[in-house]
Amino acid sequence: MTSPSRSLNAWRLFAPLLLTGVAQAQSVTVAFQDGVAPDANYAGTRDTILKEGAATVNLGNLDVLRVTTADIGPAGPTWTLLRWDIAGEVPPGTVVESVRIVLEADPEGGAVATQFYEVRRPWSEGNGSPGSGATWLTTDGSTAWQTAGAEGGADRGSTSIGTLPAGSGTQTATLNATGVAMVQGWVDDPDSNYGVILRSNSGNAMDFDSREVTAAGNRPRPSAGSA
Repeated sequence: MTSPSRSLNAWRLFAPLLLTGVAQAQSVTVAFQDGVAPDANYAGTRDTILKEGAATVNLGNLDVLRVTTADIGPAGPTWTLLRWDIAGEVPPGTVVESVRIVLEADPEGGAVATQFYEVRRPWSEGNGSPGSGATWLTTDGSTAWQTAGAEGGADRGSTSIGTLPAGSGTQTATLNATGVAMVQGWVDDPDSNYGVILRSNSGNAMDFDSREVTAAGNRPRPSAGSA
């Protein structure tokens, strides 16, 4: 794939985050995807899973993400954390109008819809080694979530900001007005960007390609439009 232009009138972001908005009266779309966009040097995606059945284990090195209320070994929920660094990539003053998040899905059993929520505190991806990053119990290997599994009000928002449809292959979630406002906040104040958490209400497991997957075009990709 040819790297997209970095000019204001031709930005595209092929990451799990797609922003559409307005910058200097020009409509632009910005995309973020490791190794692809805004260019092949972008490496700002972070992702990991929180698994109750392995509550002290960091899983930030895996090439697969998972969401289910009834994971195996032992049974319990597993959620996915995602974040894209957009600092310096979106022009100051940009007004975000729409946001899409694209994931490559591989259902384990019947496909189910999954929901995105705002994350409200910092976390680290980790590399799979003890203490290196987020777990079911901690944000970074040492600092506890307010409630295990990032379930506290200080950990995440309580209202869904977008739904990823049930299905396999490429699936796209269009964020609602609350989600667009969240991303606008990231543009205005990059330090407030703690990413999103993906959850569901089903015991059917949904697997997704992570940023570590070999096929760069399958990595999580957001895009945003501005005006």
